[in-house]
Amino acid sequence: MPTETITLTSDGLTIAAEVGWPERPDPAPALILCHGFGACKEHHADFAAAAVAQGWAVLNFDWRGHGASDGCLDSRAINDVGAAFAWLRSRPQVDARRIVVRGSSMGGYFALHAAQQWPDLAGCVAISPPDEAALAGVLRDAHDPATAIGAWRATGSDFPRVMGCDLGCWLESHNLYETVAALTPRPLLLISCSGDELGAAPIAARLAAAAHDPKTLWLLDGGSHRFPSHDPATGARTLAWLAATLGGA
Repeated sequence: MPTETITLTSDGLTIAAEVGWPERPDPAPALILCHGFGACKEHHADFAAAAVAQGWAVLNFDWRGHGASDGCLDSRAINDVGAAFAWLRSRPQVDARRIVVRGSSMGGYFALHAAQQWPDLAGCVAISPPDEAALAGVLRDAHDPATAIGAWRATGSDFPRVMGCDLGCWLESHNLYETVAALTPRPLLLISCSGDELGAAPIAARLAAAAHDPKTLWLLDGGSHRFPSHDPATGARTLAWLAATLGGA
């Protein structure tokens, strides 16, 4: 697919990103892809390519503190989505009325908050999202080498740069369940797996209960925390849902 390497500016930080452009004569609907904690934009390249093939422009970025981006993951991380949204809206190749944010795990958490913060986003897809309590648990575990994430932080050179105290204060002052209730009338798709080892499935169910229509919940049988983000069938189903919801791709 035609891919453009770009940089975004968010709170003075350089955010690394790529944009995939579909071959079409008219302005394209667009997707902002938000990866999870400790991942990077390349982890969602397959979905990005599939979306471009279906006629979507796709902006795939590294969160601050991750991949090739500057800074540390902190209380202003949501502004990285805002920078991506502003960049897409400024491009004549993009239909600014149909820009959707899709996030996985931590990316799903911030995608939901971003959809509430920027009402001109046309919709949101959140895959295996944690809530504030779950993310706060990640920050706590990072300081305990007896936990999996703590061992990763102690020994793994690819552990993201995190300003834990600052981000923790942000988590204490936000409520994801109140946020999803404010997204109507824009469409919301929540996806999780019953076999999610990190406990995201009941969180997705509670978020669906808190949200107003139009909302959709897919609880897939079995699977794992990462499965729905990388499963080609789920990706194709998501693109079909987006096309039906937004009036075509």
